[in-house]
Amino acid sequence: MGGLGVIDLEVFNRALLSKWVWKFILEERALWKQVVVGGLQRRRQQYLQLPQPSLCYSMVWKNISRLGRPILSAVRWSLGRGDQIRFWSYHWCGTSPLQVIYHEFFEVACNQVGTVRELWDQSALGVGWVFQLRRRLEEEFLQYTQLYCVLANFRIDELKDDEPLWVDSAGFSVHAAYSWWGRDHPFNLSVARKSPQIWGCKAPLKVRFFIWLAFNKRLLTRAYRANWRLADSLSCALCADGVETTSHLFCECRLMLQVGAD
Repeated sequence: MGGLGVIDLEVFNRALLSKWVWKFILEERALWKQVVVGGLQRRRQQYLQLPQPSLCYSMVWKNISRLGRPILSAVRWSLGRGDQIRFWSYHWCGTSPLQVIYHEFFEVACNQVGTVRELWDQSALGVGWVFQLRRRLEEEFLQYTQLYCVLANFRIDELKDDEPLWVDSAGFSVHAAYSWWGRDHPFNLSVARKSPQIWGCKAPLKVRFFIWLAFNKRLLTRAYRANWRLADSLSCALCADGVETTSHLFCECRLMLQVGAD
């Protein structure tokens, strides 16, 4: 927003589209959502997290789906039945998604896309969790025990729906989404349209090409290579504190930030 109070139309458009992402998350049984999910033949919310929108989407839904992953990152879930919350990738327990906090144990877990309900061990009289592992635990055993201690405080409630909560306590609104998109956070990197400025600058060609790759999220990070199953781990090779994405490397990685400060 400028000094005269004129809104940023690009940010405002993102805020308006974000409302549909929020409605998609919130309105579980709405008819319009069933039509969308049935037409795309995908599991609930899966396509909202894809790195790139699918070619099969309409132009309108392509624009909406590009905002899915950023909006989901601003949502914290309150546990109910657990059938709407992805155990590893959604923020419902702790300070971050569990796949980030317990990344070593996550790597050996078989069911990495299951819901909380799917990993709830109902045979244990409602007090246990079940994890199928790729191999026996070694150095991951410490994270396994830590995770179990944290999960001891959570129970599935059969009478309550899973509830998404917006990052701001006031709740979701177009105004709140506009304020959120206007902040200086990593996801603004992915929506910038900087090609003319990049290719028109006087930097060496290899530098311009690297910047273009970064803005378009085409750097060969572990998260990007995982799309083709070419990465053994998603955690950052430098700091191991998060998933190695372009945004993480340039905006969150403590070692990269130290290099920039020097």
